[in-house]
Amino acid sequence: MEKIFLYDGDDVISILSTVKSAVLSFSQSPISSSVMTKRAESLDGGISQIKRWISTSAFRLILIEDLSEASKGQDVSSFLSWLKDHAEDYEGPFIVIREKESRSEVRAVAKEIESLSELSLIIC
Repeated sequence: MEKIFLYDGDDVISILSTVKSAVLSFSQSPISSSVMTKRAESLDGGISQIKRWISTSAFRLILIEDLSEASKGQDVSSFLSWLKDHAEDYEGPFIVIREKESRSEVRAVAKEIESLSELSLIIC
């Protein structure tokens, strides 16, 4: 089952409140949401946080903001492989990677969606 999605819409906040969710943002100005939101100070710190959240199975949906921007010039292929392996686990959360321009490595592991209705049908 595909559980990693790429979405660039600003309306993603609406789906966060429908299931237990968390946001990890690499953005200088993270989205404002009522769910747990953490801003990553570094790429390594953000990746560690995402791994902890996934390993604990505490969330049904994790939104990652601006991963490609934070990882420019750095190799994230091993993290993306880990993410794909763990997110596609039956118990693993759904992952939404939100960014305007994605690196090819991110696009290789994420299914691009054009509307939240596609995601709502799967998650809810």
